[in-house]
Amino acid sequence: MSRDDHIATLIKPHGFKGGMVIRGAAGDLQKLRKGTPLFIGISEQRVPFFIESFDPDPTSESGIIKLEFIDSEIEARNFTGLKVYAELKPASAASENAHGSGLIGFTVTDKGSGRVLSVADFLDQPENPLLVLDHAGEEILLPLNADYILAVHTGERKIEVDFPEGYFD
Repeated sequence: MSRDDHIATLIKPHGFKGGMVIRGAAGDLQKLRKGTPLFIGISEQRVPFFIESFDPDPTSESGIIKLEFIDSEIEARNFTGLKVYAELKPASAASENAHGSGLIGFTVTDKGSGRVLSVADFLDQPENPLLVLDHAGEEILLPLNADYILAVHTGERKIEVDFPEGYFD
């Protein structure tokens, strides 16, 4: 992703079930749909989250968003002030690429070993969505919210990771 795909900022928690107020350009916010992948800037990394629900405010450049795996006001408070990144597509393309299935076909490069893998499938496991990576016919599972995802370049269809030592053993 490039710097120009910053679309919004998470402003504050909303309610007690993990909802948040998001503010950004009205045109970008209107493209957000359930299942759209968003990348939240956390510790200089962009961590993927999927939209569980979104209720835009038609009179302003904000709305209420609920992201998967953020289920309390306390968790939502940790995201206050963070930037939101996305490469938004027309609604029809967004619905085709809902959830992690939109990452199928991406190239994954491991910083440490230099291995190049490809995303072969997406497993929508409750509480632990996984990407199935293919490396020379061998399947490797990558938790979608893994701490070792360094960057996602949606325009180039590439994911940079830094697997822990011994991951391929």
